[in-house]
Amino acid sequence: MTDDDLRLRYVEGINPSRWLDVWDARHPDRSIEHERVGQPRQLRAVLAGESDLAIVRAAEADERLHRIVMFTESTAAIAEHDHPIGAFAELTMADLENETLLDVTGLSHKDAAITAKTGAGIALMPMSVARLYGGKGSTVRVVTDAPGHPVELVWLRERDDDDTQDFAGIVRGRKATSSRAAQPEEEKPKPKPKPKPAHRIPPRARPRRMQKRRGR
Repeated sequence: MTDDDLRLRYVEGINPSRWLDVWDARHPDRSIEHERVGQPRQLRAVLAGESDLAIVRAAEADERLHRIVMFTESTAAIAEHDHPIGAFAELTMADLENETLLDVTGLSHKDAAITAKTGAGIALMPMSVARLYGGKGSTVRVVTDAPGHPVELVWLRERDDDDTQDFAGIVRGRKATSSRAAQPEEEKPKPKPKPKPAHRIPPRARPRRMQKRRGR
């Protein structure tokens, strides 16, 4: 890494490889030093000047930062691998009314996923994070009407230059020949999805009691 290389931090669950590949193709003599961070630490490096850019999720507003909304991530329910929600392709919040929803306050996404996989209940989290930490021992289903998680590219206003604008253009899909126009924009409100009828999640089958055979 040289002093001219960009530094990027990206929040867990996000895969930045498609944008990094475009950068490498346009700047073969310059690389991007990148590192994945947990969501509680997603702004720390960029605010401290230790990173030039950060891809963050549901970050708090900060007047020191430029922000570009990249997309909104769906919410997923994660449970143990044989949970009845696995019978459905997708869920609504109404489907989960009679389920045990875990209070994940204070837990990392990884710890919340591990707890859900034990059968203690269902945890709600961003879809990419549920897939990252779910694995074979879990059931993951999208919850179509749960609030989404906005994913943004952020950088310090004082760090705004051609390099940050170039990378911002890449994440927005701007071609190399197009003019510089990567100014921060506000996320447009999306229409609310129409409510879907709730699934009736079947109760768990209870094991039949073995009857003792009387001796003859």
